[in-house]
Amino acid sequence: KRLEDAPPKLAAASVRSLVRGGFESWMQNPSGNFPLAVLKREDAAKIGGKGQVALISAQTMNKQKSHHPELTPEDYELAQDAVERGETYPQGKTKLTYVLEQPGGVVVIVKATRTGDELYVVSLWRLSGNEAERARAMRKLKNKE
Repeated sequence: KRLEDAPPKLAAASVRSLVRGGFESWMQNPSGNFPLAVLKREDAAKIGGKGQVALISAQTMNKQKSHHPELTPEDYELAQDAVERGETYPQGKTKLTYVLEQPGGVVVIVKATRTGDELYVVSLWRLSGNEAERARAMRKLKNKE
């Protein structure tokens, strides 16, 4: 609640600190939700979100561990960078994809709940280091707009 009410820059700095300080432990034994990124209010509004904090649920974290076991806590730290500096692609009415296209960049997909009361990171994955594979992934993301 405090993060939702905080000024965006302060909320983002707080989430960065939380992710650096406690995400690795939470990731090993996820329970409840963990704040992973702070969206611009206008981005949240585009997908019907009323808040600014994107959470990752324990259920999503368990899915991530089975589908993307290569991801480290440091990869999840890039979520805020992707939201702040990445390219944004709409995915229907309730999802936004953020792409931090840099060496070792990530793709972060955020979804608003039906009521818009909460935002969730539903997927995070690394872009390939292979230029052809990365270009193919980018084409696929851009075509979903």
